[in-house]
Amino acid sequence: MKYILMILMSALLSCGVETNVYSTESFMEENNLWMEDGITSSYMTETEFNSIVKEFENIYKPIFSQLGRTLSFELKWSDSTVNAYNSTQGNRTVITLMGGLPRRSEVTYDGFRMVICHEIGHTLAGYPYYSGTSASNEGQSDYFSSNACGKVFFGKMKEYKQMLNNAWAKKYCDQVETTVAKQAMCYRVMMAGKSLGNLLGVLNGSKPNFSTPDTTQVTKMSDSHPKAQCRLDTYMVGTTCTKVWPTYRIPANRTEEQNTQCAKPKCWYK
Repeated sequence: MKYILMILMSALLSCGVETNVYSTESFMEENNLWMEDGITSSYMTETEFNSIVKEFENIYKPIFSQLGRTLSFELKWSDSTVNAYNSTQGNRTVITLMGGLPRRSEVTYDGFRMVICHEIGHTLAGYPYYSGTSASNEGQSDYFSSNACGKVFFGKMKEYKQMLNNAWAKKYCDQVETTVAKQAMCYRVMMAGKSLGNLLGVLNGSKPNFSTPDTTQVTKMSDSHPKAQCRLDTYMVGTTCTKVWPTYRIPANRTEEQNTQCAKPKCWYK
């Protein structure tokens, strides 16, 4: 991890960006999945990788600007690292994306979009934060990715196409959403979350499922990366929360969080 951060800071410095970074957060735990790059099948091309990032630039750069912040992306398609990073210094956020993650067979196009949402969440998701920083912790960034970013992002896309091959997810969404467009968007976010749950499960050999929630209850707020099932649970509850997230306001404390968000899984939230 320290080696990767050194490379990242060096890249920022070469671009003229100050390097007194107060937070650098990742999508998942450091791993050796890079060793499998080129072995697993991949249907994403570099052109598609770049195109998806461009979609986020078009939507989220104006939002960052409205909040008095800047957002930029560092793209490393040839890097086999299976991870993504958010480095924030002051009001500047740099999100670094490597090709090793979207080349994984578990990761769909929408799954990769949710990874970017997660990294944006470290800056915009608000409370709860990593202790002693203003970076949203891992669980909160997951929640943001489905509850806020997923809805904003997929809601602005022209089409709502998604494989509706999971009856449990369809029923779950239909119970909450009443319009065809919102139901389709919910299916899409749910299946994107399942894609990432499948990837995260590879780290410990687990197979997270919509119908088998994590029953763990933490005794204090957890800042670490939750387990795969816990993260899938977080995507699920974020997807179907009917409260409206304030796009141009970062929930700064527990009161603001509770006014704009629903209950979160106890496997990481206290």
